[in-house]
Amino acid sequence: MSISTTTLCLLIATVFCTSVAQVFQKRAAIGLTGRSQKSTRMSLILNVDVLASVLLLGSGLLLWLLVLARTEVSVAYPLLSINYVIVLVCAKWILGETIPIHRWVGATAIVAGIFILLSGTPI
Repeated sequence: MSISTTTLCLLIATVFCTSVAQVFQKRAAIGLTGRSQKSTRMSLILNVDVLASVLLLGSGLLLWLLVLARTEVSVAYPLLSINYVIVLVCAKWILGETIPIHRWVGATAIVAGIFILLSGTPI
């Protein structure tokens, strides 16, 4: 089964939404550190990072449904593993996390796996 350009664009948009949502979730979690439980509940409701994450995850879900309507799940779902690589890079460059070498090796293996998966799938 081939993946159309439209489906590929939808998949990329899905990955973007869900990956960026993870960064917003981490930022929200960092902001909650050291707060009381009552304060934490209110902070979650009003937190811009939480709201952005929810919006992005909802958008990602709707885009994902469009992807699934256009291609086989056995092709589309493994491609979502690129989320791990994108979040890893965002953790390094946006959140300033230290990433051990074994995670970079794992990310490289994921990218290689995606290339192998796509090599048998005409685009």
